[in-house]
Amino acid sequence: MAQLERTTGDSTVAVGGSARITNHTAAPALHLLLLGSNGVASERFVTRSAKTSIGRSGECDLVLAGETVSRVHAVLRRAVNGFLIEDQSRNGTWVNGIRIRERMLRDGDQVRIGPHYLQVELDAARSTNLYPHRDTGSDQTGHADLACSGSPQIFVRGLEEGVTMSLTGDEVTIGRRPGNDILLEGEKISRDHALIRREGGSLILIDLGSANGTKINGRRIERGELFNGAQIRIGSYDCHVSFRDGDCLLHFRLRN
Repeated sequence: MAQLERTTGDSTVAVGGSARITNHTAAPALHLLLLGSNGVASERFVTRSAKTSIGRSGECDLVLAGETVSRVHAVLRRAVNGFLIEDQSRNGTWVNGIRIRERMLRDGDQVRIGPHYLQVELDAARSTNLYPHRDTGSDQTGHADLACSGSPQIFVRGLEEGVTMSLTGDEVTIGRRPGNDILLEGEKISRDHALIRREGGSLILIDLGSANGTKINGRRIERGELFNGAQIRIGSYDCHVSFRDGDCLLHFRLRN
């Protein structure tokens, strides 16, 4: 298991590995700053290991909570010229707002895993010494605005087995016409059936004048706010709505 250090304030402890630290300069370090909703770092995690796992499993080197965090969500690998991040999740790993499969990390990058934002600092790009650490409780990062304004994602499940689609636009279109964000097939589904629009902090489901209508909890609507536990019916599809860590999960099921 990788040796990972967690820093809060001026103290450093090992996370997910041996607490004995014998050499601080043997290998370059990758720093991950866990950002709060205000874009300020609350904790700093440091690794020099060849491989570091991130996920919600207690077996991971860096454990992050959240339903949209996979058991092993991503893996960091040390390369000759830096650190590579590899996505191993259903819900995706995002770097600077772009979903990735794998990518070399650069100083200042921002990684999103589930509801968590992690700011990247690389030793090679910094002239300051690694120790002593800065007080991360007051550490303002270069991507604070991105962290504060990052839109919650809409995760779509159930349309393809084992596949989760993630959407971040201000409008998500639904219908049977190719080109819709959520493509549903069936005679009772209009080509442009409905859309989900972000309005302030809410998600609003809007029917687009479909022939067979759109329902929330059995009631036909022209527009209605989505809430945790809501049941949507569009044609022959039922969709369960749940909110987790600010994100919206839409789980579709085709009725028999």
